[in-house]
Amino acid sequence: MAQKLHSMTGYARATVAVPGLSFVLEIKSVNARGLDMRMRFTPGYDVLEPEIRRRVSRAVSRGSVTVNLNIEREGEGGPVVVNRQALGAVLAAIQQVDEAVPGAGRPTPDGILALKGVLEQHDIALGAETEEAFHAAVYAAVDRALADLHAAREAEGAHLSRIL
Repeated sequence: MAQKLHSMTGYARATVAVPGLSFVLEIKSVNARGLDMRMRFTPGYDVLEPEIRRRVSRAVSRGSVTVNLNIEREGEGGPVVVNRQALGAVLAAIQQVDEAVPGAGRPTPDGILALKGVLEQHDIALGAETEEAFHAAVYAAVDRALADLHAAREAEGAHLSRIL
């Protein structure tokens, strides 16, 4: 009996909401000799990476795999604060431009505050139970997405098998 042909190309997505948070997890896979994983997470959630890497490497042996985890908080975020270090760097750069280009227009405060990193919104900490439930939901979504990815790769392999 011939062995099933599996493609290395596939895509899977899982969307989940838990109290206070929702997230979208995407896993993409393309051809590669070995296993090459890339992870992109919403800043502050890198703590989830080691376990997600472990689960992916158990389920996928070859391919270039990208895992995207986009997390959104529901409702109001935490306080907005000025990052004084970033603001200082921007003001120093403005001073350098003023010296190099006499008569150059000066940026407005709203323009300065719109620069990435000058304003930061700090998250409100989750309770231990909510954080634990969130981590469990992410890991369950990873497992579901990996099963869907396997099915997508198998379906693509069957299609390729018919062509060959």
